[in-house]
Amino acid sequence: MTAEIPLGELQPRDTHANEPVAIEPVGIQCIVVPLDGSPLAEAALPVAIALAKACGATVRAVHIFVPLAKGTVVPGLFEYAANVEAQLANEARAYVRDVRSRFQLREGAKEIVRVDTARGTPMTGPFGESARIVSALGRFSRMVSADLIVMTSHGRGGFSRAWMGNVADAMIRGTGLPVLVVRADAPSLGPSAVRHLMIALDGSTLAERVLPVALAIAAAMAARITLVRVAIVHWVVPRASPVAQVDSRDLAEQRREAEAYFANLLSRLRAPGVTIYAEVVDEPVTMLPETGAARALLRSVASLNADVIAIATHGLGGARRWWLGSVADKIVRGAPVATLVMRGEPRKEKNS
Repeated sequence: MTAEIPLGELQPRDTHANEPVAIEPVGIQCIVVPLDGSPLAEAALPVAIALAKACGATVRAVHIFVPLAKGTVVPGLFEYAANVEAQLANEARAYVRDVRSRFQLREGAKEIVRVDTARGTPMTGPFGESARIVSALGRFSRMVSADLIVMTSHGRGGFSRAWMGNVADAMIRGTGLPVLVVRADAPSLGPSAVRHLMIALDGSTLAERVLPVALAIAAAMAARITLVRVAIVHWVVPRASPVAQVDSRDLAEQRREAEAYFANLLSRLRAPGVTIYAEVVDEPVTMLPETGAARALLRSVASLNADVIAIATHGLGGARRWWLGSVADKIVRGAPVATLVMRGEPRKEKNS
């Protein structure tokens, strides 16, 4: 069951002291695209270029070169020699030149795309490559003041590189930047392919952290937005009947709460020209609430024919924090479309 609340087209409005804090589109000036040397990773570049053109941003594609420390012995592969690092570095530079020549000339992107190589910390064995890649990507993103990372859901290369399980996940959790995860096996998002952006919310301010960048993408791509919140259906067994029934009172209360939340959220959104709708989606309770929530959201992606789903990595806190590492992970791995993911809380920088 779905309750749709048409929220209409937003118009600019004055901000008064007694109004709630506004949520506005964030500026997107720099988009980082990590490359691992594979065509799969390169599938993110057309998406990033289309977004950059729409937002007036630049694309900084980067290939991380992770050298081996001197004296390293990799069983079954090779023992460190003086020319090994130079050979690997030359291959990395050759790959970057090839990508630059192909994508800078494509669709008049010469002034938009820049392709670089960055150096990670040396490896001392066949393990730990992903951690060094993530660290180098984080440093590079900070250096270029990145606003968004666009990458494919998996790639290949190196000794043990698993982008979906390691690099992409670590970038989402570790950088504090929004990450647009593009499925390599799905059609590429073109300049006008983002027509409908679905945003998953749970009623918390932490989950709302994905809204500014989602609004920016929707506004730049002239896409409409649907806000979706899941209401978990509970069952009760009346004393006079052995048959379980839907707890209609609890469900009605969840719907009222969701509708009130959406109405309040509308008053805070500032996205002129963007049409926004909202839906409350019912889902039967399961042993694991996050499984039901993810299933309902994935079903909504299909029914709404959304091109992108946006979600924070967690929302509600305490014992009810089932968004962190669970719902978002299931969405990234299971959604048939691109997923915009952002940490639900700011990253705490370590004291230097």
